[in-house]
Amino acid sequence: MTVFRPLQLTAIALAAALAAGPALALDAPLAADSHVSTSLPASNFGALPTVNVGGGSTGLLRFDLGTLPAATTAAKLVKATLVLYVNRVGVAGAIEAQTVNSPWTEAGVTQGIAPVTSGAGSVPAVALPVAGQYLSIDVTTQVKGWISNPSTNNGFALAAAISAPGTVVFFDSKENTATGHGARLDLTLADQGPAGPQGATGATGAQGPTGATGPQGLSGAAGAKGATGAIGPAGTNGTNGTNGSNGSNGATGATGASGAAGGQVWSSNNLLPTKTTGLTQLVGVASGVGTAVNSFRDPALPLPQNCTVSNFSVLVVGATGTSSATVYLTTSTPAQLISNNAAAAASCVVTASAGNAVTCTSAQASVLTAPLALSTTFLLANVNDFNNARAYVSFICK
Repeated sequence: MTVFRPLQLTAIALAAALAAGPALALDAPLAADSHVSTSLPASNFGALPTVNVGGGSTGLLRFDLGTLPAATTAAKLVKATLVLYVNRVGVAGAIEAQTVNSPWTEAGVTQGIAPVTSGAGSVPAVALPVAGQYLSIDVTTQVKGWISNPSTNNGFALAAAISAPGTVVFFDSKENTATGHGARLDLTLADQGPAGPQGATGATGAQGPTGATGPQGLSGAAGAKGATGAIGPAGTNGTNGTNGSNGSNGATGATGASGAAGGQVWSSNNLLPTKTTGLTQLVGVASGVGTAVNSFRDPALPLPQNCTVSNFSVLVVGATGTSSATVYLTTSTPAQLISNNAAAAASCVVTASAGNAVTCTSAQASVLTAPLALSTTFLLANVNDFNNARAYVSFICK
């Protein structure tokens, strides 16, 4: 397998050309993200570290516009930009950020109860960059509609473009602790204009008569030391003045220490069952119920430190027929795996679909103790259905 290490977050400058006058820039909070899959119509993927698009999957995003300043109208929105981080590209192409027209929840949405969208071709297609880059999409018209009618804000549906239906891409979700680049909605609002000048100080009123001495009050907190004034003539005691205005803010403190590193995303990119890539050679296995004809695995990858394996995910592109394949993340040799399934750190079953991209995932979490070796083993029901198919296998080791 190939190990992809977390990338350092870099700043992105998003410039907006304004007609005239100053502007206010802010981000709307990401309230929910998930995706639905035609391959697994009853499954919910709201807790996964990626939002999958293409290959039968549609991504869903919704932002909270309740943080906009009071009395914000659609006319005050200069520009709205949806910013997505491309974690991985399965098949290059283009996507559409369609409008969602019915409610959904991150923890409950599935393909079986997927929300209604504006449909393919209802918005312009946007070409994908390479993995590790950001994708920016102009969504000003959609956000203006939500500001005018807040109850219609059901978010965006990310789908392969009608002009590139074979597109497959994986974007970071807000649950991704490895890279941490969740989707953003950048908003630019027209400002209300600068504050006017301060008015002149009014004349001092006449001094009132001295009142009777009251009981002594509690001692107040010591105030800041003021500058020494010139000595004036002794006068009669006046009444206490009102408190002065607050002082200006102090300088910004030093940046704190960096937090602990997140988990690593491990991934492989293979051809099944007899082809060779630049990094991986698949090897036939003969043991137990598996044979050299229908069982294949990656070479062992050393695990350098203890970690917890989670979010095991498999994507297969180009598998023909309708047979299935069981994919294991093994911590021992394939011979030990086939005779004793307890040797698998995670596993799932993917079913071929006449050449379409298909996926499977596992919610299993396993604690692994170094030193040991990891490999991916494919147990195929029909080798011909998976001949020359490409497999993408990934998991988080944290």
